[in-house]
Amino acid sequence: MNENKKNDKTTLIIWLVIMLAVFSGIFAVFYIYREDIYYFLHNNSSENKKNIPEKDSALTPRKYLENIVFIGDSIMQGLDIYRDSIDFRDSYVLENVTIAASVGYGLRHALSDVSSNAVNLIYEDKPMKPEDIISQRDENYVFICLGLNDLVSVNTDKYIEMYGELLDNIQEKSPDKFIVILSVTPLVSGQQAGGISNVVIIKANNMLADLANERDIIFLDWAEAIRDENNCLDKALSSDGYCHLNINAYKRLIEYLLYNTVTGVSIY
Repeated sequence: MNENKKNDKTTLIIWLVIMLAVFSGIFAVFYIYREDIYYFLHNNSSENKKNIPEKDSALTPRKYLENIVFIGDSIMQGLDIYRDSIDFRDSYVLENVTIAASVGYGLRHALSDVSSNAVNLIYEDKPMKPEDIISQRDENYVFICLGLNDLVSVNTDKYIEMYGELLDNIQEKSPDKFIVILSVTPLVSGQQAGGISNVVIIKANNMLADLANERDIIFLDWAEAIRDENNCLDKALSSDGYCHLNINAYKRLIEYLLYNTVTGVSIY
């Protein structure tokens, strides 16, 4: 009888040890891959998939980018300037992309009548507001990058308020378009002008991420591709030692967009 009890106790201990080892292994796997698991759950939830156009199994980098209208300032205009030189896997993927951008353009211009603006977006040789350009296009996606010219003169709260108004204007005229907010790109270390600095830009980007979450749209931190370890613009990627970018920076930004597609589908 005592021998049987001893055997039962030994068996129980062995099973407890095995179960502990199994659960420890599972916990270790979850811990090691915690970021990947979070990314998978976050980006595959029904909430984040809402409004995303149907996946295209034949999607290519060129085709993906051609389905986007890019709106922005001089940073975005750089894509237009370098479009014939920016390649991805030996393909000039920006060749037929729609880019509406102007030097000095900001939210204050986007929210004003074109007749009162010194700076406007030009579409088919005419000055137009962003929402009017977008409404005339067939692309499903709208990628917006604005802020460098706004944060010089307005605080982050006002900036977010203005951004929200622009989103309202776009969605009112193009309710079926899928809007993506792109992060404001950084300045070279030690640079600032007016109220803008890298500290302000980081704060603004965090608030843009919150705004995107509130609006159930996507925020893409494409500026991550050109920031250094101090969250500044890598000087080697700047064309003017301040905020503007050279071709190598644009290649990184395009790579970021192609490796972080909003469709959730691999295109290469």
